[in-house]
Amino acid sequence: MNNDPSGKSRIEICRIPPGKTPHLYHLDGAQRESYHAISGAGAVRHKDATPPIETGDALKFKPGESHQISNNGAEDLVIYVVADNLIGKSCYYPDSNKGGVWSRECRLIRSDALDHSDGEE
Repeated sequence: MNNDPSGKSRIEICRIPPGKTPHLYHLDGAQRESYHAISGAGAVRHKDATPPIETGDALKFKPGESHQISNNGAEDLVIYVVADNLIGKSCYYPDSNKGGVWSRECRLIRSDALDHSDGEE
């Protein structure tokens, strides 16, 4: 899957080989993502658990919902992906405490927690 910052919806077929995970565990600031398992099996990590997924399962993640799909099966996991790629989208990676902001290119950022007015006079 790509991180196209064009602002256009993204529709694609993603093939995940056995033992692979295409994306870090993340949550999107504004983007919605939907997945439909076309073939194979795997697991979807989210806030509360890591349940199995198999052919025919559908998943939907709203902004702010952490998720990660991986293939723990013996065959390729093929998923149909629909996402509303937004210009200026952002995401957060809870495992490494970093965030990303996409405009025309991706920039990763990390910061200590700051009060909104810190550094302002």
